Amino acid sequence: MRRTALITAALAAALAPAASAVADPGDPITTWVPDGQVRAVALQGSTAYLGGDFTSIAPFTGGSVSLSRTSDQPRPGWPDVAGTVRAAEPDGAGGWYLGGAFTAVGGVPRENLAHVRADGTVDPTWAPTANSTVSTIVRHAGHVYVGGGFSRISEITHQAIAQLDATTGAPTALPLNINTGHVYSLAIGGTAQDPVLYAGGNFAHVNGQVRLNAAAWSLPSGQVTAWNPGVGGTVFALATGHGRVYLGGTYNLINGSKPNLALSAVDPVTGTLVTTWRPNFVGGANVYTLDVQGDVVYAGGAFSEANGNFPTQALRSGAAAFSQDSAVLTAWNPDLDGPVDVLDAAGAAVYVGGRFTEVRDTARPNAAAVDATTGVPLGWNPKPRGGVKAIVVEGDEILLGGAFETAGGVDRVHLGAIDLATGRPTAFRADTDSGVYALAAGTDSIWVGGLFTKVRGTTRLRLAAVDPGTGALRPFSQEIDGAVQALAVSGRTVYAGGGFTAVGTTPRGRVAAFDAAPGATGLLLPFAPNANEPVTSLALGHGRVYLGGSFTTLAGGTMPRRGLAAVDPTTGTPTAFDARLNEAVDDVKVHGGTVIAAGRFDAVGATPRMGLAVLDAATAAPTAFNARLNSSAASVAVGDGQVIAGGYFSRSGEERRRSLGAFDLTSGLVRPWALKTVSLADHPFESLAARDGEWLVAGGGFLLPEGAVRTARFAAFRLPPVADAVAQDGSGGASGSGGVNSGRGPEQSRDRTAPRITRLIASPTRFRVGALPKRGTRLSLTLSEPARVTFEVLAATKGRKAGKRCVRASRANRRARPCQLLRQRIRFTRQLPGGASRLAFTGRAGTKAVGVGAHVLRATPTDAAGNAGPARTLRIHVTR
Repeated sequence: MRRTALITAALAAALAPAASAVADPGDPITTWVPDGQVRAVALQGSTAYLGGDFTSIAPFTGGSVSLSRTSDQPRPGWPDVAGTVRAAEPDGAGGWYLGGAFTAVGGVPRENLAHVRADGTVDPTWAPTANSTVSTIVRHAGHVYVGGGFSRISEITHQAIAQLDATTGAPTALPLNINTGHVYSLAIGGTAQDPVLYAGGNFAHVNGQVRLNAAAWSLPSGQVTAWNPGVGGTVFALATGHGRVYLGGTYNLINGSKPNLALSAVDPVTGTLVTTWRPNFVGGANVYTLDVQGDVVYAGGAFSEANGNFPTQALRSGAAAFSQDSAVLTAWNPDLDGPVDVLDAAGAAVYVGGRFTEVRDTARPNAAAVDATTGVPLGWNPKPRGGVKAIVVEGDEILLGGAFETAGGVDRVHLGAIDLATGRPTAFRADTDSGVYALAAGTDSIWVGGLFTKVRGTTRLRLAAVDPGTGALRPFSQEIDGAVQALAVSGRTVYAGGGFTAVGTTPRGRVAAFDAAPGATGLLLPFAPNANEPVTSLALGHGRVYLGGSFTTLAGGTMPRRGLAAVDPTTGTPTAFDARLNEAVDDVKVHGGTVIAAGRFDAVGATPRMGLAVLDAATAAPTAFNARLNSSAASVAVGDGQVIAGGYFSRSGEERRRSLGAFDLTSGLVRPWALKTVSLADHPFESLAARDGEWLVAGGGFLLPEGAVRTARFAAFRLPPVADAVAQDGSGGASGSGGVNSGRGPEQSRDRTAPRITRLIASPTRFRVGALPKRGTRLSLTLSEPARVTFEVLAATKGRKAGKRCVRASRANRRARPCQLLRQRIRFTRQLPGGASRLAFTGRAGTKAVGVGAHVLRATPTDAAGNAGPARTLRIHVTR
């Protein structure tokens, strides 16, 4: 929120914030990340367990990665690119020029162009900006030539093509003029004495002359040459060699009238079609990339058959090779199952990138090295998780660019573990044959729930226990007939919730409990709450099991309980705990004497609480906590003296918090911590787990796109130790696991003394909105200890009694006893020291101002341990 200045210079020292025991989580630490949705997280020591729909865990690379020809793992130290890299060109000194659609490289702002030096650092000098995508880059004689869809380079008009200084990045005045359009490919040809720059794309006029989709300039003069292929469609690829220029694209005419499909060779001076070189494709074809090596022309794109210069057609899916002299189709056949967008032939291997998953029925997602003669896939397998748009080989180094975020890594199918001390996956491996939806850390096992039927190739119907170190299966095995979506563990008792209706042949309505004695296959216990709809969250504490979900009744329909309930841990009998929510609960956690619920509700009984509520664990009454979200929450954790929530909200009161926020544990006031988030899936933050003084981990379908550390789908944050904080109930697992009778954690060192405001005055009490000295007022108060004080300005209006409540006066209640109804107009907070403090109050908080009339100003203190003191009020009057 934009804050109006409330502190005068003379009072600044008195109002300096006291050191707070509650620290914001800050930026995430650097970790490897999964390649798909994370649906469950759990903590055990310094290990985070992840479950979901992913198939591997890999370094977060951003839109480019540097590798070697002998290793498919990313080179350490290469900077993360925030966006897509579409073009790369070696700088001749071990570094690279990059182009694409990106906003930063290694955390340094860069607009679609960058230079990364040999040591992996971003060149601070070379920083031209392009106002739209850069699709191609070539370097020649101290200059870098760039093409794309831009119209300005460094705020100077350059339509689709420009020449830049290779050292400074400054655009030159070379007259490379295209009226409008997009340049997709550039190539250098000609001779050393008379070099030529060729361009292909989608345009019509160059330097005032007609040039349909292909043109050439003489260097260094920049004058357009006579070369004019007149291509009837878009040119995506150019290559030079053997006294020809090869053009690939989406077209069916060349030289204005001669039929030719997608791939042609033309004279390098005139652009006249070489009619003897005719690599025909069968059916539709798009050629996106070309490379010439020796006597072979390699082509990649979207096509399935070719018959280069002879009548027998042959299958060539995504890539083909033709002899340079006669365009005869060679035996080279990688046989990919998707388009090839880029390739680079280098010696005995051809490196291909695009949007495919297999090469000759061998898994090679989006990038592969294949034999240059046969097309058989080689061992190199970097596994970028997204389309590859650039692949360039320079010596032993390979630069990949594209629309991916991770590359390399290790296979971990639906289940994995990350050592938070190193950020890398552990040896734990327990692959499942379908998604994992729930995790809980027990004393000697990790409990796994989901839709799977096999774990490590062995039958386990939707619930399994595995070794925390290796992932080896435990003997536990039960037949559950539907998805397990929630887990909680207490000693040797395991509670499971989900959408199932039976365990074996025994009915169990969406919740069940098992005796999981070590070495045994498990025993179904009598525990049977019998919910009528799925149970998606479980938490333990205070001698109860708390259930969250979309159910509306328990006990076979005889006990109304919507979304949230507490049941006996042995029988499953519902207790009197009834929050009277009006919609479902997606996550529930127990902390101290409270239950925290996140979900789709907007009220707790008659008390408004949108998506997030803190309830008394015994009575279900809502506490003063009110995060004022504008939409629902889906996950919640408690740690470091605050509630952390993820979901579908975008604001907390007047503060912007997109999908993730931290809130004061007592009041619900939003904390300063604010990360920019981007949703990659319908569930951006599906699971959260925290442990005081150690870790906060988050899983879902999100991207954290900014900051020194970017990450996706999984994030881990350090939580510094909090002095005198209440220990969180349970182990901190995603399902709220912990002892059923554990109740409150150790509290012998907790600060139990609430702060008090012993004096609160306003001088003057009547004032106009505005800054001192002519407007506004000065607030003076005395605090018994340092505290965060919440100030609320409440409008006093006439109301009518409705039982013990005061409600708005209406015709229907006009005969009821009158009362004074207070409605909040504005709210702001200040961290103040113990003793006397003074602060200026302008009558505004952010952009909101107090209206004219009589009001009550209420101040409520909360100390660092979360103790809330009694509110103190005074009357003020705002004049015109």
